[in-house]
Amino acid sequence: MLGHKIEGFDGGRPQFDGPMSLREQLREILPGVLPESPDQAIKGTELIQLVRYRLQQECSDATLRYHFSVMSCDPGAPIAKVQQGQGYYRRTPLPLSWVNANHVAEQPHLGEAPNAAQDDRMVLRALKLRALFQQYEEAETRFPFPFPLPDAPARDAGWRLPDAALVEWDLLDSSDDGFRLDTAMAQMKRHLNAPPFTITAVKLYQELSFYNVREAVFRAVSAGDWAHQVELVVCAPIPDDQLARSIRRLGSRFGVGVTSLGLKPEALDDLPQAREISDLRGVSLDALLARLTVQRLTPARTTGPLDWSELAQLRKDYPAFYDLFEWVNECTKTARVVPYRDHQRQKENPVNGASGKD
Repeated sequence: MLGHKIEGFDGGRPQFDGPMSLREQLREILPGVLPESPDQAIKGTELIQLVRYRLQQECSDATLRYHFSVMSCDPGAPIAKVQQGQGYYRRTPLPLSWVNANHVAEQPHLGEAPNAAQDDRMVLRALKLRALFQQYEEAETRFPFPFPLPDAPARDAGWRLPDAALVEWDLLDSSDDGFRLDTAMAQMKRHLNAPPFTITAVKLYQELSFYNVREAVFRAVSAGDWAHQVELVVCAPIPDDQLARSIRRLGSRFGVGVTSLGLKPEALDDLPQAREISDLRGVSLDALLARLTVQRLTPARTTGPLDWSELAQLRKDYPAFYDLFEWVNECTKTARVVPYRDHQRQKENPVNGASGKD
């Protein structure tokens, strides 16, 4: 078994200090054996030979070919495949914004690093989708917490960090100044060790296809194993019946709720900027949400209580989890539920924020 690479080599093999998956090993090894230019790309057979003696475990040719193929479709991986012909080469490092946005935007051309214009377009679409998702969920009286993109590259962030958390409150009543909890019922649930809310971890994708549907579902499960439920929300419609059946089968098997907003990703280009979408209210917001054709493919399955031991570790690695539960705790304590962005404004301007409280 292998682990993280440390300095020094022994017989040409990198040294490792603990358990490491084959995918992680390849991420360490491939940059040193792949040519920089697509014109010098090497075939899979040659690459297998270069990689094999650097691994400290036995792998079949088929296993390595599979990993090369899958990793070449990941813009954050060090391997790319030539578009016309055969062979692999070293991928040019992509901007951090693209790597972080990868799990909400499928590449326009699998295996091809985007140019600057493609990069900007895809990231803008990703940000618009996040804002659109937030507005849709708040309109449905579900309260989203948007997880920020990591400030620095993290190999496992896409697998451990959801794009959002949805908080659905039980016993919620509408009032003139927002939403309030039934304090008596909430207190009774607290005595029964049952929180007055359900938290769903959400992964966002612009499109699902046969190329990425399995990874999308597995990323959602991995990033939401601490939550009550897991949800996968895709912007694009799912017109292909066979793909829809595959999504339903995977979603049902792993308990992942899958919802399509029914909006083609290219339509995001015509929408206002993400900040403007977040600020829409009234008739303008209604007109935007009317463009959605929401399709529920599978419901989310409640897996059990929150995994507090996992959350403790996640909070150390990603401070956003602290912000999530600070907001939830404040709503519980005051019995007044406000959207997270309003909670932020109250923290930044406590004098005005306090005026809205009893």
